[in-house]
Amino acid sequence: MSVPSIQLPFEPMEKTNKTQRSSQSDTTSYSDTGDSQQTESEIRNGAEGTVNELEATQGQEQPPTVYPDSGSADLHCPKAGRSHSELLIFGVKTCPMCEQNLHPRKPNGTEDCLEKDEEVGKNKDGGAKQGGVKGDSNESALVKDNSEENAGEDEANAKASSDIVYKIMYKDGGQHTITTEPWGEPFDLEKARRGLKHKKLPVLEIMTVLDTDIEKDSYRTKREVQVLMEEGILENEKISVTVASADMTINSPALIKVLSKIVSYYPGVNLDGKFITLREPYCIIAHHMKELEDFQKTYRPSERQDLPGRIDNGGDMEQCETCDEETHDHIKILLDVFAAAHGDRIEKEEALYAQEPPLATFSMLWLLFKPGATAYAEVQGKRAACVIQSVTADPLVAKKFEKRKPYEIKIWYLDFDGHYLGRCSATITIPDFDGEREITSLKVIPSEYLDKMDGGALRKQLESRGEKFYRLLSGAQMDYSGMTLGSRKRRYEGRVIIDSATYYNLSNEATEGERPQIGPVEDGSEPKEVVAGCNCEKCNEARTRRGVGGKSKWAAYDNIDPKEVKSLAGKGLTAGCSEKHCYLLCGRRLMGFLLKSRKWEALDVECCDEPKVNAGAIDNLVMPERRKNTIKALVHRYANPSALGGNSNTATPWTADFIRNKGEGQIFLLHGSPGVGKTYTAECIAEFTQRPLLSLTCGDIGTDEVRMENQLSKWFKLGEVWGAIMLIDEADVYLERRQTADLKRNSLVTVFLRSMEYYRGILFLTTNRVGHFDDAFISRIHVIIRYDKLRLEDREKIWRQFFAKLKKERKDIEVDPDAKSYVLKNTDMRNNGWNGREIRNAFQTAVALAEYRFAEKKDKENEKVVLEEQDFEEVCQMSTSFKEYLATLSGADEAARAKIDGARFDDFDDEVVEKI
Repeated sequence: MSVPSIQLPFEPMEKTNKTQRSSQSDTTSYSDTGDSQQTESEIRNGAEGTVNELEATQGQEQPPTVYPDSGSADLHCPKAGRSHSELLIFGVKTCPMCEQNLHPRKPNGTEDCLEKDEEVGKNKDGGAKQGGVKGDSNESALVKDNSEENAGEDEANAKASSDIVYKIMYKDGGQHTITTEPWGEPFDLEKARRGLKHKKLPVLEIMTVLDTDIEKDSYRTKREVQVLMEEGILENEKISVTVASADMTINSPALIKVLSKIVSYYPGVNLDGKFITLREPYCIIAHHMKELEDFQKTYRPSERQDLPGRIDNGGDMEQCETCDEETHDHIKILLDVFAAAHGDRIEKEEALYAQEPPLATFSMLWLLFKPGATAYAEVQGKRAACVIQSVTADPLVAKKFEKRKPYEIKIWYLDFDGHYLGRCSATITIPDFDGEREITSLKVIPSEYLDKMDGGALRKQLESRGEKFYRLLSGAQMDYSGMTLGSRKRRYEGRVIIDSATYYNLSNEATEGERPQIGPVEDGSEPKEVVAGCNCEKCNEARTRRGVGGKSKWAAYDNIDPKEVKSLAGKGLTAGCSEKHCYLLCGRRLMGFLLKSRKWEALDVECCDEPKVNAGAIDNLVMPERRKNTIKALVHRYANPSALGGNSNTATPWTADFIRNKGEGQIFLLHGSPGVGKTYTAECIAEFTQRPLLSLTCGDIGTDEVRMENQLSKWFKLGEVWGAIMLIDEADVYLERRQTADLKRNSLVTVFLRSMEYYRGILFLTTNRVGHFDDAFISRIHVIIRYDKLRLEDREKIWRQFFAKLKKERKDIEVDPDAKSYVLKNTDMRNNGWNGREIRNAFQTAVALAEYRFAEKKDKENEKVVLEEQDFEEVCQMSTSFKEYLATLSGADEAARAKIDGARFDDFDDEVVEKI
């Protein structure tokens, strides 16, 4: 038999060398470096010696073996301090140190009967051989007769035993199997543990932990501990001693039962075990003292104790028995101990709370923060609502006045991870401060104090913000004006698309750890079989079961799907809170896409407003009415109806292509000379349909074919999800005719062709070089619109539109009638051939000149800015001079140069070329 590497803590008594061990008999230690270590040969000899002695007694007549009840032999030897299982490895059935019988108790099953029969047979044979016992022959004959009579019965019992075998299996606290053991009959736990001595535990145990400056030693032996205690620690002036903490262990089942009823939420304290261990300052007792006292008052000595009473556990009124005598006495013991430790301090602190304004001290700050209570916390300079999860304090914070550790307050609030709205944890630290401080100035404020101070104004504001937050989780186009919330804060004003789900799930721009971790709130509300933060089908089913029939107070706050749950109103009532409590706890940070810069940013919900749509902008578009109506009809039909909260009941547009998902989009090509309204057309259509305008340039797509394909896929996907109007300005870079010698350009054109054909949305392409297009694009474009040069009446209409816009938006500016007459009737202005963009730039420059002249004016009280004729004359002169210079330089104007280059022909007479 091989000897295991683990050492036995002792030897059998018969083999122990008393001379060598006499001085060490009571110094046995658990440590590996203790004084009672044995060599491998000593262990082997000690074990074999004990086994030989047991075998030597086999031939002698022994009294019937009495097996102790299961559990009568302790798992660990009280003298040696090690496990008895180490002796059983070597076949030792009796502990040589404490002399306990290590035989496991088994009922009289088949195996035991057979072993005893063999033992009896050996003893009787031995007795016969020794001879001299009167009546041996008669007894032998009687045994023989009995054996013959019972032969049939034994055979039947043996057969029955072989048909049914009873076993028991031991499992640990993690449901892992320890071992199995044969059992000769149906198992009865009460019978198996009969005779087990139950030690009566005290109601409370108070353990005070002392820190000393004794040299650290993780292998200290029992002998060394004995020497330290004999010399004395508290009496030794050379040893520094300080109180580290004090722990209270509640052993009373009556107290544990009461606490489990009245405490509805207290993470970190297990109320389901056989005992409860609390660390000073015993916060759970302070936070539920009123409930304990109220339940104690239900005790009626003269009345029956089985009458139903009620316990208030934070709004969840639950039926239970009234207080009996034992529970009454144990509650008194608990409250007396707590009062002796903190009673006076609590009285003084509560007196400070009642002042105006309410005050608090650092040493008793833990009393303010009851787990499960709603509070306001300071987050990024603004107040936000949260629920207190737990408070970690210095155990002796109430008794110390220097070198106090800061409070760590765990809170949770509601956040969105791209799939679900759920609880998200955070930790707020409150550093040490001297004296008293106003409660409303703390980083975390219990809601009742701030609500009382401002009349509930902050609560209403946060509830309103929470409603907007939850509504925007489905995605929406908004107007934004304010600071962003990212690491690099900056001010932004303009259109944005709020869509956190797309950012976290589709954009591939979310950094590691940026997605809010909802779910892993370690407060015991998650079922054991659930993996924290996991949203797989199995875990969600477990959460659903827990939410319906479990004990979780906050089950209604976990894993809320915004697509299925349209409103959070009323969910707070399930936790004993206000109707809009869920909205109150919602954050203010959502991910949004800035349409101007085409970048993702963390945005503040409070800075989002409904977009101010200019649906009439299309009326200012200088274009034949028939062409406008055609564009409106096609865009309305092909805009994604279910995107960004749209109506998903609209029928999907019919496609003539026989290949699925091919040709389902609507592609417009707008071509013509610069400044005639191509880009403006796409912008007006986006306003008219109230859809986002996703305007892209070469910088967004790239000119490398691999990157270009990835980028096009990304932008087309976003455009499809949002139902956006996509615009690729100056698209001739990707649409130019392929050439045999230019493989790179050919690759760009091929990739663009393929991506464009499978896009399912609305795409506007603009160019002023349509003559250089590859022929393959023509057949893939649904609508082609040519923009003519502006006629004289077109330019007059544009000028009048700008004058009307200025009058409407700038009441502080007056327009001189001569200035307007100069623009509309002057020969030079009428013949300059400006396009729409040049007219806009000239008008904007003239206004800037007028504002500067007014700013330089000294005496301007009660006067307005006046837009005069000279402002337009100066702008017109600069533009005309520059155009003449270019014409002289190249020998032709812009239109002529484009014709020579083969890019376009502006003098073509047809109004429009359409292909659908």
